[in-house]
Amino acid sequence: MRIGPVLVTLLALGATLQAQDFLLSRTDGSQLRGRVVGLAGSGEDQRLVFATADTRMSVPWTEILALQGPSPKVDAAVAVHLVGGDELKGRITGGDDEGETLLLETSLGSVTIPLDRLRTVVFRARAKTRGPAEFRIAKDDDFDEAVFLEAGRGLDVQGGEIDRLSESGIYFARLGDELARMYRFDSLVGLAIREGVAPEKLGGWSLISTAGDRLRVDVLQAGAEQLRVRTEFGDKTLAYSGVAALTRLVGTRTYLSDLQPLRVEEVGDDGDLGKAPLYTFQRDRTVSGGVLLGERSSADGFLVADGRTYGKGLGVHSKCVLIYRVPPKMTKFHARVAIDDEVKALGIKGDADVAVRSGDKLLWRSAGLRRGHKPRSLGILKVEPGSTLSLEVEFGKGLFAGDRIDWLSAVFLN
Repeated sequence: MRIGPVLVTLLALGATLQAQDFLLSRTDGSQLRGRVVGLAGSGEDQRLVFATADTRMSVPWTEILALQGPSPKVDAAVAVHLVGGDELKGRITGGDDEGETLLLETSLGSVTIPLDRLRTVVFRARAKTRGPAEFRIAKDDDFDEAVFLEAGRGLDVQGGEIDRLSESGIYFARLGDELARMYRFDSLVGLAIREGVAPEKLGGWSLISTAGDRLRVDVLQAGAEQLRVRTEFGDKTLAYSGVAALTRLVGTRTYLSDLQPLRVEEVGDDGDLGKAPLYTFQRDRTVSGGVLLGERSSADGFLVADGRTYGKGLGVHSKCVLIYRVPPKMTKFHARVAIDDEVKALGIKGDADVAVRSGDKLLWRSAGLRRGHKPRSLGILKVEPGSTLSLEVEFGKGLFAGDRIDWLSAVFLN
């Protein structure tokens, strides 16, 4: 059989898409599957050139919400959480002699991090299911830096001062000691600094790498094979196979995960308002933070649905109602909703009913949301600035333990 040139081109493009592709989410609520070809134009007129299986198009930056790639697979030794929300995964290789920096080998290459940018460092092998929120220095503690060691079922908190870091451990002077002693990394659960310093400038995009890094960046170049971004640690280049999600944060949009709800209603499995919920809602993470049956999932709490990673959104558990005030000038709302992929490892289905209301008016409803369903789009819902918007998740027909719901890319638009 003779194959024409057009069919040959489509077959070649299809093979490329199978090797590496993204979902391109747009501000009109649509999604396209394809690959990044490059950039066109400059400044305000810059566009992303994107190829689907049968066409090529130029999409203005202003019309892009995000690129959704594969789920992160985190196998790093440490998770470094910075003031401002960024996090890097990798291996500590040392620090400077003055004790001012930490050197980290990451999927983005070697990174030098000032110690005053740190919030916590979590040593993942020993931390197990403990998240960064558990490594905090209390307000009434008389120290600003601390190391955390195992102590039975709890943590032994030792306050003091970081002297410096080496390739194998941290030199730390405990409160009252004149000399620093060395704590090997393989003996630590975590370390924390009370008051770090926020970055001077935040990038306009949120990047999640397939290694589990989360950084605010500016996009410098986007070629056919790789992406170049500017970070606070210098310009970095990574192949598209290393990109799990790239979300545009600037422009006429406000993500719900950047807002404080007016009211939160979360209840336990019997519907009792006085009973604590199984999990409380999370911003830009699954409601469980990635904890599965006593172990931490490979996604490490990232929002993943139908195999795709979403950089912005809300993780909630049934039953949950979140009520927000529509910001000024915002007239539209968009989101997708799904049960997070981590439920697949629980061995239960999950089943929930979801709805969106403006005041008492029902804007959108979907019943029987189950594990394995593709994310359901709300489309573009009209809202009024200053009004209230409610995201509601009700118990469904299944076991409520599987009702780990993601409101994906939940965003107000102008």
